Amino acid sequence: MSPILLIAGASVRAAAWSAARAGYLPVAADRFGDADLSSLAQATRLDSYPDGLVDWLKSAPMAPWLYTGA
Repeated sequence: MSPILLIAGASVRAAAWSAARAGYLPVAADRFGDADLSSLAQATRLDSYPDGLVDWLKSAPMAPWLYTGA
C-alpha cells in the first residue's frame, strides 16, 4: 500500500503527479479540481480558497502534507 501524502494549494496537479511517480497516494485539494487530478488522486475542489484549506485539513486523513503555490 502506498503512503498517503496530502497536497494543498492553488493548483496541485504537478505536485500530485510528481508524488504519484515517487510512490505516494496523493490526496489533494485546490481551487480547480481538474479532471486529470481527479483521475489520479482523491481530489477536492475548494470553493473558498485559501480559507477552505483549514476545514479540508481537519477532515483529511492523518498524513504528511505539503503546500504548493499556483
